[in-house]
Amino acid sequence: MNMNMQHISPQDFDWSSVQGNLSQIDKGEAGTKKNKDMGQADFMKLFVAEIQHQNPMEPKEGSDFMGQLAQFGTVDGLNKLQKSVQELSQTMLASRALDAASLIDHSVMVSGDNLVLEGTKDNQGNLVHAAKGAVDVPVGASNIIISIEKNGQLVHQFTHQSAPAGDLEFSWDGIDMNQKMHEPGDYKVTATAVMDKKRTGLKTWTSAKVNSISLIPGGGEARVNIKGVVGSKNLSDIRKIS
Repeated sequence: MNMNMQHISPQDFDWSSVQGNLSQIDKGEAGTKKNKDMGQADFMKLFVAEIQHQNPMEPKEGSDFMGQLAQFGTVDGLNKLQKSVQELSQTMLASRALDAASLIDHSVMVSGDNLVLEGTKDNQGNLVHAAKGAVDVPVGASNIIISIEKNGQLVHQFTHQSAPAGDLEFSWDGIDMNQKMHEPGDYKVTATAVMDKKRTGLKTWTSAKVNSISLIPGGGEARVNIKGVVGSKNLSDIRKIS
């Protein structure tokens, strides 16, 4: 489904446009207020003229005049409320864009089974492979098995007889069970545990770097585009940032 999203990378993200959206709210207040004041002045002129030129033999009741004033006040109040909601929406959109942009080049943990093995250099300049994730362990789970696969073939496993309920984090250095080093790339991770004497699948989370962000026209939630096959995720999908 084409969501018509605007793709923004670290190089072409326009911080000035976000700041401009925030400042434009303040700049627009003076002109908007001036137009509203003119409307109120025009109403009062018509209101006074109506009183001055009313039929003295059939003067209007005071309640009629009060009703007109109340009606105008209600419309004016709704206009001000609408303006405030629009300003708040613009501020929130700019804030979400700034939050999302700050995640570029950072690693985030999101729900899924797509595990990215990355190659990075340590402080001594040595190449280090790492793929990180976590398993959501329920209460009472035992004999936990975390399996990493490539093209349907098992390359590595972690086993835990037991673990506290919550996140069980893991890190794989790219070395398989035969002590062979694997190339950086995309892998699959699954996890199971024994629950009530039955082996049950567990929810997995994987970590990868944010390459860019996407802003959805119309004020939708900003999305982060994550390295590898992890894909695009909402900000609300992020469990951990590192």
